[in-house]
Amino acid sequence: MNIAAVNLPHIANFTDFLPLSNIDSGALNYVHTPDEIVNADVVILPGSKNTIADLHWLKAGHWARPLGQPEEHGKSLVGGCAGYQILGQEITDSLGVDGKCPDKEGLQIGPETGIFCTYEIHMGHTTVARARPLWERPHTSFSPASG
Repeated sequence: MNIAAVNLPHIANFTDFLPLSNIDSGALNYVHTPDEIVNADVVILPGSKNTIADLHWLKAGHWARPLGQPEEHGKSLVGGCAGYQILGQEITDSLGVDGKCPDKEGLQIGPETGIFCTYEIHMGHTTVARARPLWERPHTSFSPASG
C-alpha cells in the first residue's frame, strides 16, 4: 500500500503518520506536488500550524483537482485536523485567531465548513452541511478530528 501525506509548508503533527510506515508491503511518502499522488492508494492531508497559508499553497499548487477525484483514481482521501477543514466548503475565522484573514473558500471536496481556524488544539470546530455516510462515499474518507 502506497500512502502519500501532503507535506504542507506548515505541517503539524507529521510524526502521527510514522506508524503507517511500518505496514508490510507499504510505503509512506511525504509529497510536495500533486503529481506525486498518482501512484498512492491513500492520500493524507494532514493538520497545519497555519491553515489559511497552507490553503493558499494548495490552491497555488493546483492540488484541488487531484485531491478531489479520489474515486476516479481508486484512492482514499483522509483529512486530519486543519487538513479536514481545508477539504471542506469554507473556513471562517470571524475572531481573527489565524490572523487577519477573511473567510476563505476551501477546496470544496467535502461538505464541511471549518470554523475558527487555528493551530491551537480544540479551538475550532467543523460543521457539516450535507452529511453523507462514509459508505456512500466510495474510495473517500474524511477524518472528523478537530484541530
